[in-house]
Amino acid sequence: MLDAADLVDAIRALVRATDAFRFRQGARAGLSLAETTTLVELLRRQPLRAKQIQEITGLTQGSITPLLDRLDARGLTERSRPPHDKRTVAVMLTPEGERVATELVEPLADLVRQSLGQPGLPAPAVMVGFLHHLATVVRDHVTAG
Repeated sequence: MLDAADLVDAIRALVRATDAFRFRQGARAGLSLAETTTLVELLRRQPLRAKQIQEITGLTQGSITPLLDRLDARGLTERSRPPHDKRTVAVMLTPEGERVATELVEPLADLVRQSLGQPGLPAPAVMVGFLHHLATVVRDHVTAG
């Protein structure tokens, strides 16, 4: 029987490995880990508000504007103010940003696709469902204080 501590160790190892992978991919593109994280998250869902990027990256409020300035200066993102809320800043990928973000994501996605075909593993839908469930349980525990 699998011990919960073994599962936690495996998740930790996966997080460390994927962080190292993202860091390396970002460094090759001349991006910090926070910049890489922002681009990848924008590829998944956009537009994002500056506050959402702050939550995703863990950066302070004062660090978000310089981060977005750097991404804008490289032509990877653009900011706008939605007409319904002029206080909000919406961040979107430019076509170049989408290309760079895709190049950051695809090598890891390829590794995952290759690994999913290994015999003896649970069905991918089961693994994804469990990981999302576990993430929700942990996130809810953190937000509950």
